[in-house]
Amino acid sequence: MTLDSASLKAAIDAAHKRNLKVTGHLCAVTYRKAASLGIDQLEHGFLASTDFIPGKKNGECFASANSLAAIDPKGKQAKDLIDFLIQRKVILTSTLAVFEGLCTQDTVPKQEVLDAMAPDTKDMYLKYYSQEKRAAMNDAVAKDFVMEKEFADAGGLLTVGTDPTGNGSVLAGYGSLRAIELLTKEGFTPIEAIRIATYNGALALNAQKNIGSIEVGKNADLVVIGGSVANNINNIEKIQWVFRHGIAFNAQKILNQLKGQVGKY
Repeated sequence: MTLDSASLKAAIDAAHKRNLKVTGHLCAVTYRKAASLGIDQLEHGFLASTDFIPGKKNGECFASANSLAAIDPKGKQAKDLIDFLIQRKVILTSTLAVFEGLCTQDTVPKQEVLDAMAPDTKDMYLKYYSQEKRAAMNDAVAKDFVMEKEFADAGGLLTVGTDPTGNGSVLAGYGSLRAIELLTKEGFTPIEAIRIATYNGALALNAQKNIGSIEVGKNADLVVIGGSVANNINNIEKIQWVFRHGIAFNAQKILNQLKGQVGKY
């Protein structure tokens, strides 16, 4: 987050010489500056952007619970940045699940998430991390909802992922499902949200020839869900079988065996 422009430029140039991509959770460097330097991807939607913080000096990592406080998400400044990122072919990663947990209107995680936590992990979350919610994040996340949708609608490549930090409530797997569900709150249809999480991710990794969609010749890594996600995105939680390298795994049996284990080791 405190990386300066010169160091970021050196990293980008070195990576590109090796046909690699660069992404980052930035702060000192604004999104616009990073895009002008040739960065390939930016993490955390627009919530890590410091482009609109009044009084921010060049190279200063100015921490703020609401970095978008001064911006109209549908105004000219927001549109200009979105257009610039798209022109520079910068990919954006949405990580809504981790920020939801920092909003005051968010409740504790679903019971199955708490049940998956090791006792000391759950105790740590309930006693400490769950107290880190900030009202300022409510407005920030609401604006990010709008700007991520505007970015995608304008032709930007939006992907989705999670983050293991935040307030400790985003567990692997559970967090991924929640991140997809939250995309529908931005206005995406369930099918569009799933495409963002699958095919768009493959495009971002230049791996679309092997993964990202169900087609002949691609890796047959699939999930079987007990319900229609097109009618209700929350049905994505009803995973029955997972196929990996041609082997079928009973998802519910595995999850039952993992109760009370996450964070134990």
